[in-house]
Amino acid sequence: GVAEELVLKIMKGEFLFEPSVLNAFTAINRYFPGDVGIFFPLILNVVECNPGSALYIPAGILHAYLEGDLYEAMHLSDNVVRAGMTPKFIDIKSISKTVNFVPQVPFVVEPKEEKFVKSYIPPHPVFCIEYINVPANE
Repeated sequence: GVAEELVLKIMKGEFLFEPSVLNAFTAINRYFPGDVGIFFPLILNVVECNPGSALYIPAGILHAYLEGDLYEAMHLSDNVVRAGMTPKFIDIKSISKTVNFVPQVPFVVEPKEEKFVKSYIPPHPVFCIEYINVPANE
């Protein structure tokens, strides 16, 4: 079909994308072949995070991560609604009701560092995270 043809053209390099977008597209095609999520990097912001970095993503913003370890915190009233890249149920009806489709720039949270503590303070302080690392000789 049309989707498969588009995937082949992108994989052959017939369209110009930033390397991060092409890398995400390739990873999704490798991990989830045939999944609708293959097109997410074309419409979402692709952000490559370094170890120890943090992003704040408000409720209602479609997001995903492809690899690595992360800590994700949500309000108790927030629900997880899946849009692709999963063997679990994909709820298109809920997505159309709950997702905010207004373009947004990712909000990077830079840690504030003190002696043994890194504090990540996003716009909603309830999601503040502190990473404490005290060396054995202290």
